[in-house]
Amino acid sequence: MSQLYDRRAWIQIGGQRFIGLHLRFKVTKTLTGDANTADISVFNLSASSRAAIPAANVPVILVAGYKDATEVIFAGDVRTVDHKREGADWVTHLRAGDGEACFERAYCVKSFGPGTELSGVLDYIAGQMGISVKDAVQKIRTGGIATVVSTYLQGVSLQGRAVRELDRVTKAAGVEWSIQDGTLQLLEPGKTTNDPAVLLSPKTGLIASPDHGKPQRPGEPSYLKAKSLLNGGLRPGRAVQLDSEGHRGGQYRVQKVEHQGELDGPSWYSEVYLTPRAAST
Repeated sequence: MSQLYDRRAWIQIGGQRFIGLHLRFKVTKTLTGDANTADISVFNLSASSRAAIPAANVPVILVAGYKDATEVIFAGDVRTVDHKREGADWVTHLRAGDGEACFERAYCVKSFGPGTELSGVLDYIAGQMGISVKDAVQKIRTGGIATVVSTYLQGVSLQGRAVRELDRVTKAAGVEWSIQDGTLQLLEPGKTTNDPAVLLSPKTGLIASPDHGKPQRPGEPSYLKAKSLLNGGLRPGRAVQLDSEGHRGGQYRVQKVEHQGELDGPSWYSEVYLTPRAAST
């Protein structure tokens, strides 16, 4: 675990990047259609830097990890900014959401004719929401993600909040959606992303033994909750392989992850909620 020492973190707020300042954060990411969130405190920004940060709706990127391995922990938009004096320190407190603005303001009003492909509809909705599709829509086009519907033989009409239309279209197609760091992510039910599985073991930062938790909602499967040293590679939808006493060799999917850290404090952990990974067909 030698590579999991020497903590590093920096933050970019709008066009300003801050390196070497004390940071405290809690980031929550899920596979649900809810926006991922971040609660971040930046200590002792200069007066000019504090004054240059807009009150809201400015992009924020948080990067954290270790000397030899840092990851984007969160990318989204600032919801609120507060500057407060705490003893001898000035603390800038940011609350942010990933794609939160598009959840509230983006609408769709468009009709598509017969023969329109699902990928084109998804591309339009993502465009209205102002989020990247990266390779998600391309996978739909090439069959990399199996769907119930691939072409609308009689056409389709969209009218209403973009997030609700996205939910309606993806449910009919039999795929799951979420927004991860400003990008649309599409997965088959129970399946994982194409990223290599993250190995969680005592040698790679796993702390104690995973334990089962109650379903977060009635009817949902129970989950395994595991805690490790901060690991930005633990992202919703990614495969995890557990190697610990009582859980060896099993493949799971990250349903939810909470990253919590403080550069000069005791907290520097990731907690993941895992469900069994669906078998490949």
